[in-house]
Amino acid sequence: MINSSFECENGKISIRSARKEPHDSLKKLQIEGLSEDDVKRAEDKVQKLTDEFSSKIDVLFEKKEADIMNVYFTTFALQKRATDA
Repeated sequence: MINSSFECENGKISIRSARKEPHDSLKKLQIEGLSEDDVKRAEDKVQKLTDEFSSKIDVLFEKKEADIMNVYFTTFALQKRATDA
């Protein structure tokens, strides 16, 4: 489960890193004349997508964690039953 948590965090870091490129591009466009309001709207959209995909990673991690725990407890119960018999 620790590995899953590590991979989950790496995914989130990748998403946040991917946000940097459009952010930098928007800043350049603002220097070239794009309005501050347009830049802000675009940055908000990028942030919304970042949050959305980060949330999807959380949901996938929670499902994976539940699957792992289910397998663990099922295996534990089977082993206990085998030793009690």
